[in-house]
Amino acid sequence: MKTFLKILGFLMIFIALVLAGVMYLTAGMVEVGDEFFDAARKGDIDQAHSQLAREFQASATKGELLAFLDTLHLQDVEEVQWGERSFSSGRGNLAGTLKLKGGGRVPLNIDLIEEEDGWKIYAIHKSLVGIQETPAAKVVPADEEVVRLVNESTLVFAESVYEKNMGRFRNHISVLWQDQTDVATLDGIFAGFFGLESDLRVLRGFAPVFTAPPAIDDRGVLVVAGHYPTQPDKFHFEQRYIYEGVGWKLVGFSANIGP
Repeated sequence: MKTFLKILGFLMIFIALVLAGVMYLTAGMVEVGDEFFDAARKGDIDQAHSQLAREFQASATKGELLAFLDTLHLQDVEEVQWGERSFSSGRGNLAGTLKLKGGGRVPLNIDLIEEEDGWKIYAIHKSLVGIQETPAAKVVPADEEVVRLVNESTLVFAESVYEKNMGRFRNHISVLWQDQTDVATLDGIFAGFFGLESDLRVLRGFAPVFTAPPAIDDRGVLVVAGHYPTQPDKFHFEQRYIYEGVGWKLVGFSANIGP
């Protein structure tokens, strides 16, 4: 019995040490989260913006950040509470709750990345209202939002093809993809579209038809495939999005014209 109690005691000490280690190693993440929301609640958007990762800053303007923060009802936030936290290979996650003055609560998730000067916020996910069987970051956007994403990316692509220069398209894509390519490379990839006799901007008058339900793969990438019902040939596409900052950003695009 004494041996069992000793083993149990050692296990409890070990678990306590592990938990203490996690709390210590993630303290910087919590500090960044607290500083961000403290600045946002005070209306200091510049200070809040400084807590964001480079990719977040590049993918969302201060105006877009303000618009997103408005949806969190920060004027009514009484306290920010942090719960589950995790980190691995320079990336972290904080699950938290905004406690509102009237007693309501707004659940959210923050993805962080470790930069040279410490932890920075890479993305903020606000949980959806209602019953959710999966975390908000893994929920496929509403159909209207997916259609908006597809239309926007397709029309930017069409304008770039019309201009025979993919500069506009590169400005539209995610920072992650931008870091991996330049305008000349994109011009080479999509050069086959530059010689088309038809003007792809006519796609503005059509609604996309999905060939499969939009889905998020095991890497967190939103995959959307379908076509625009143009005649005599259809404009087929596959688009891929990652969540950067406060929204979905294009990270992959392929298209062809055919039956």
